[in-house]
Amino acid sequence: WQCHSIPTTTPTFLLTSLMGRWVSAAVLILAASVHAMLPPGFEDKLYCPQGMCKQPKNQPDGFSGPAHMFWECVGLTDNSRDDVTTWGESEGKEAQDKLVAQGYSEKECSEVVSDAQTRASTTAPGLQPASQLEVTTGGKR
Repeated sequence: WQCHSIPTTTPTFLLTSLMGRWVSAAVLILAASVHAMLPPGFEDKLYCPQGMCKQPKNQPDGFSGPAHMFWECVGLTDNSRDDVTTWGESEGKEAQDKLVAQGYSEKECSEVVSDAQTRASTTAPGLQPASQLEVTTGGKR
């Protein structure tokens, strides 16, 4: 007849087990957040066609996704809306050059408004009329 010992858990074993679970949870959370982003070379720059500028797009709290989901193009004269056009290094420099040659730019609407105000203030001191963008969007950006 043999006597078998009953295994006991030591405090060191419990601590090691708990730490392993924490590390596993951290790795899973990190992997999930990295999966939501596109790798470099697919969406490096966001462009709008000539006559439009880009502005942040309203999204619900907690919304996640690629960069183009957070921006939209806005018409400078008619307040129209359109999706941004993406360019990434994986598409090649020629594709980017073609977009620029067609009048696409990375200008943000806030830059366009600032440029218009600067031009207005240098041509008519003390007078800063609203830019066309501010008129068409009602001052909302």
